Amino acid sequence: MPQVLTSNPHPALWQGHGNLAGTLKNTRQQTATNAKRVNSLNEELSSAARKVQLQNQRLAELENRLKNLKDKQ
Repeated sequence: MPQVLTSNPHPALWQGHGNLAGTLKNTRQQTATNAKRVNSLNEELSSAARKVQLQNQRLAELENRLKNLKDKQ
């Protein structure tokens, strides 16, 4: 009849696994939190870039109008 192990034959090998699982869980949570923050910052940056692009376009239009007005004088 095969021997059935009722306890861990090598408890020293498994002592740190509870801590490892907890560390892994915490690391995954931190990574998810960081990913959300990076995504939020990326959205803010994209929005700011669009605003700057529109401002630059408007500035170019105003500069062109000013140049045209100076040319007429």
